[in-house]
Amino acid sequence: MQLFLISCLFGIPIGIFYDIFRVIRIILPHSSLLTAAEDVLFFVLYSVFIMSFTFSAARSEFRMYYIFGNIIGFAVYYFTIGRLVTGLFMRITLMIKRGIQKIRFRRQ
Repeated sequence: MQLFLISCLFGIPIGIFYDIFRVIRIILPHSSLLTAAEDVLFFVLYSVFIMSFTFSAARSEFRMYYIFGNIIGFAVYYFTIGRLVTGLFMRITLMIKRGIQKIRFRRQ
């Protein structure tokens, strides 16, 4: 039970890492090929994370409930704090883009 709860908590840093990719997508426009490459990179890094967790916290004994715990922690983060963070970065990016457009318009 303790390892399941720890894996739920470790879903939060996974959500933060996912938000980093989302913020990059908000700031810089991406093609679908680059988006797919980022998704593959995210899942490769998650695989390394789950292996590291299994080796360090669970004496190298992998259980599926580690992944389920990560998903639960990720979902809680994603639908609460993650939405706030993404919304904040979308607003900031929009304000910066509008400011750049105003500067360009004044120069012309």
